[in-house]
Amino acid sequence: MPRSEFAIHKTTLDSERFKLVREIFLDAQRFRGAARQAFLLQRCGGDPSLHKQVADLLKHDDSDTFVLDRPVIQTVEDTGSAPRAKVGRDPVGRFKLLQVLGEGSSGVTSLAQNPDAKARRAVVKIVHAKLAALPADAADAVSRIQVDHRSLAALRQHPSARLLDCARFERGGLYIATDFIPGEPILQYCDRVRASIRSRLLLFLDACEAVAAAHQCGVIHAGLTPGNAIVRMAGDVPTVMISDFGVARALHDLLGQRRAWIEARLAHGAVEYLAPEQAADEPRLAESGSDVYSLGALLYELLTGVAPFDRFALRRAGMGDFPRILAEQTVLDPVNRLAELGDRSHELAERRSCSAPELRAQLAGDLGSIPMKALCKSATARHPSASALSDEVRGFLDGKPNGTAPGLRDRMRRIFGRLRDPQ
Repeated sequence: MPRSEFAIHKTTLDSERFKLVREIFLDAQRFRGAARQAFLLQRCGGDPSLHKQVADLLKHDDSDTFVLDRPVIQTVEDTGSAPRAKVGRDPVGRFKLLQVLGEGSSGVTSLAQNPDAKARRAVVKIVHAKLAALPADAADAVSRIQVDHRSLAALRQHPSARLLDCARFERGGLYIATDFIPGEPILQYCDRVRASIRSRLLLFLDACEAVAAAHQCGVIHAGLTPGNAIVRMAGDVPTVMISDFGVARALHDLLGQRRAWIEARLAHGAVEYLAPEQAADEPRLAESGSDVYSLGALLYELLTGVAPFDRFALRRAGMGDFPRILAEQTVLDPVNRLAELGDRSHELAERRSCSAPELRAQLAGDLGSIPMKALCKSATARHPSASALSDEVRGFLDGKPNGTAPGLRDRMRRIFGRLRDPQ
């Protein structure tokens, strides 16, 4: 947007109001179509004049030309017994679907109207029919998801979106509705703002602390991917919230459907974030160590720009071979992985606001060893908890030996440091 447009508006607004309008405008540029409108409704609340002022600025922004803006009636459907819900036509429970947001390993996700709060939006996930086709399994999954979210709601700082509804369809299958969280996946956000290694580590600590808080009340995620770690703005400070708690765990622990869950993850999800024990032949319940592994994979990609394993190679290997790759193939340490990437390492370094030699230097030593420990094949060899992983990263940031847990002063230094270094 031209600088003069901001100047025109600034002359008609007091400085505090202009600062608020500008902040919402800049945040709104990260969204498209229906998601942008939902974000504006949430941020502007019941202030129509504020909504209009931001909307006027957005008229001059060309970044909102996107396929989701075109009116469509799109079908959300799956094979088997799941119902077919048409966006803009068929309600799902008490929710009216507005826009399909995407399809993942668990199901199809749509933006929806929240009937309990007209100014806010909800996210509705219709679970793939083959994962919850049997009525007994669907009932068990609903119960588990509800219990997990009740446990999370008891936390002082809720690490996930609030559960609005979770229910079975009459013809089988189930859906989950949660609050809509305006934000951006962590990898996408970090690359867009060219976040430094230090800033990436600060955001990673948020993700660790959310998972650690959930573990303390007995909730395992079991399906962590970069798409679950959503960066949202708290004023000028980016923070991370973890989405989809309860869903993957409920499906993972339905052992009769376990193979279908892994097949769906292989086809639609970030299978390279699965811990080896999750893909093993022997069925087992979700464990906190699997979340530690997934956090280690997220840290590895935040640092190096690539995942520990290539997603497409795992998909080509298929159900027969990819579990063996996860269990047996050695993950290259971050420095050697950068060397293997050759010229691409220069581009990855630029996205981290440094040169390739500087990036290699940062990843050498203690920092590079942290994700490698979290990615150990055996859960007992990893960090004993998400909190221990968080403490090791925080200790690195504070220049302390690995394993030295920081105190309150270190946490305050981290918060003020993030304000000084938003990139």
